[in-house]
Amino acid sequence: YGPSSHHTDGRGAVTIDIAGLCVRLRISSKYVNDEFRDCLGTTPGRELRRRRLRRACGLLDADPGLMLTEVARQVGYSSSATLTRAFREHLGGTPRRFEACAAERGLTMIELMVARERVSKQASKQASKQANSLCDPLLTFREPVGARGATPRGGWPPARRSTAA
Repeated sequence: YGPSSHHTDGRGAVTIDIAGLCVRLRISSKYVNDEFRDCLGTTPGRELRRRRLRRACGLLDADPGLMLTEVARQVGYSSSATLTRAFREHLGGTPRRFEACAAERGLTMIELMVARERVSKQASKQASKQANSLCDPLLTFREPVGARGATPRGGWPPARRSTAA
């Protein structure tokens, strides 16, 4: 069968060469992506990003003083900038801002990430882009948008809802 289609990455994690596997099995990468999506409801790339971010949250929960460059390296990103970009795209803000929001709510970063994922899954596919506005304010998390130092209408962080009638 030839050389292995997977190997360890030096940190003990197993990586799989999907392209090489597709060539050996004589199937297309589109077929693999479609089957992956049918089985797990997401693409391989998105699942990999989610797992990397969850691991990054775990590392930062365990050692809040850990440098982002080291976290990025340990979870498979080439730089802290790449890690930060992934956090912004998937979780709505920088790793340190997400860490602060979790702490404000008495949660670990992983707990906040899981709660956000659960709320996002409950939202319809059409509304998933608006998941932050549909979530309970305790789970809403977005960096301020606009000029440096500016905050969005309503201020930052989102205020807790008053339970008084």
